Amino acid sequence: MGTTAWYEFPFVDEVGGGANVVGRLAALLAIASRLEAAGWPLKLTTTGLAFEAPEGAGDELLRLGVEEPFTDMPGGTLAEVLEAVGRLHDSLRERRLDPEEFGRLAALYWVLGSHTPRAERDGLGQAEAVSG
Repeated sequence: MGTTAWYEFPFVDEVGGGANVVGRLAALLAIASRLEAAGWPLKLTTTGLAFEAPEGAGDELLRLGVEEPFTDMPGGTLAEVLEAVGRLHDSLRERRLDPEEFGRLAALYWVLGSHTPRAERDGLGQAEAVSG
């Protein structure tokens, strides 16, 4: 497959804004079925359906009959986000933050973990662990 990258079809589509949940899930299932049949790696993230493909895979997606917009910034899987929150939790407990401040920081880290590309998330996790 050459050089590959992870992309994502978001759960919330640009047009509907999440108003038709069942329709959106059906559309993502149809896309997942086509990509899986073609042998493309897939995973669910906290923000959508992620897939690994050759860089610049738009033409290949069109060949498979997929015309859905996608992003090159997939969210983390639930396991990845929970792992990052756990690392933050451990670090914050060591610093003995009060529970209210801990809650605000944990919520922020959850959002960052859900919407930050993998390389940046990994960098955030490393920086947090080193500074702890």
